Amino acid sequence: GDVYKRQVYGMVQENVYMDPRNAQMVTVDPIGQEITAAEPMDESMLGAQADLRAGLDQAVQQYCTDSFAEGAASAVYPDLTVCISSSIYAPNKAWSGRWQSVYKFENGHLSGTVDVSIHYYEFGNTMKTTSFNVPAREVPADPQEIVDAIRNSDLEYHKMCTQDAVELKQQFTSLRRQLPITKAKLDWAKLQNECKVKGELAGLL
Repeated sequence: GDVYKRQVYGMVQENVYMDPRNAQMVTVDPIGQEITAAEPMDESMLGAQADLRAGLDQAVQQYCTDSFAEGAASAVYPDLTVCISSSIYAPNKAWSGRWQSVYKFENGHLSGTVDVSIHYYEFGNTMKTTSFNVPAREVPADPQEIVDAIRNSDLEYHKMCTQDAVELKQQFTSLRRQLPITKAKLDWAKLQNECKVKGELAGLL
């Protein structure tokens, strides 16, 4: 039920969502986060491209299995809107992350958006959110061709994020104060005496 709770593209009315994969309408309890009721979808709601939608749904599921963390959820709606949601929670490593993408295939063209949020909470609290608009590109009306185009767009965005991370690390490194490494212990007694003499001299001036 992850996609039902996260996306609004299949919402028919409050707490009621389309489940085209199983040709049903489901009612979701937002507090208990579970499906409380289900009924068959009207055939007219399945759209004019039901076969393409079904094939695309299978291809997207395989893509999620191959490329995302376990538990990734996806849905392909009758208007050929593709929604993918994947989350990773790593409390032992003090970070979590979420990937959400929405693609639309229409009139032989694919476009979409990708949103990523990352939360680091070791030795502080740092959050990073990014968004990427995927420009429309011409794609044949074939499930695997569409998924291949989605994969290429996701990889392109991933490379951009990796490059940004490298540049950010370099920027932080350049801000560090360059201090000599003497590998010698600091003589606190000597430092204290110097400060004391300096104070006495200041009182004489």
